[in-house]
Amino acid sequence: MKVSNVTDAAGVAMAAPFTWSFSTACNGGGGATTQYMAPLFSGTPPTISGQVTLDTVGNTTIKLNGAKNNSTYTVQFCLAVDIAGANTDPGCFKVTTLSTDSSGNANSTVLFPKPGNWAGDFDLTDSSGNIAYMTYLSDTNTNQTYMGRLLPETMTNGGVVTSRTSQAPLTSGTVSFANGSLKVTVTGASPNTTYSVIESGTRFINSSGTYFLDSFTTDAAGNGTLSTALDGIGGDMFTILPPTDAGYIGGFTIPQ
Repeated sequence: MKVSNVTDAAGVAMAAPFTWSFSTACNGGGGATTQYMAPLFSGTPPTISGQVTLDTVGNTTIKLNGAKNNSTYTVQFCLAVDIAGANTDPGCFKVTTLSTDSSGNANSTVLFPKPGNWAGDFDLTDSSGNIAYMTYLSDTNTNQTYMGRLLPETMTNGGVVTSRTSQAPLTSGTVSFANGSLKVTVTGASPNTTYSVIESGTRFINSSGTYFLDSFTTDAAGNGTLSTALDGIGGDMFTILPPTDAGYIGGFTIPQ
């Protein structure tokens, strides 16, 4: 594993307006498409126990398998944050409650409660307030799928995922994991620029659990792609960083 030493640098203005197009997701109902999905894990070693999926309307589907029967969990969303950049941890907010049936299974769909660009983890807490399940990517489990939009860091979670202020441009982008491979794609990013792909084991970006995975260079139009492997660390926080500007983070967008 390689620890990432990412240096923050201050800028002055956003380099270009952020526009979004997302054509690679699965089809959903009513014209909505899937924009985010992540497996729910529990235990040590981590075991897949369900999945969280969001579509472009904001419908949030939580599926839980093999939990305690007839039990209620609080579903909360905990925001990614760059603590090293002296940002204050914004913590978590409630999304919904989830009740299992007599077999310990649950399947519920609700609207995500807040508009905007979001990156972080979904946690399911039990009646004692302990985290029983959370969205995660294991470094050893190959039977898992993850996908997320790439969002400008300065425009996500109120900007707390970065201390950089000059935003690199982006038309669209995705980060996904399937069949043991992580794939990153960007369109309309900074041209002829080398981007570092960074993974964080927790929602705390640029911390001791943050690792450099690989890099790629965009072409003259600012387009680029990379397929690589995880680097022996679990976690589903991915940032794509140019040398000095704020880059992009995997997450989802909820419309107003």
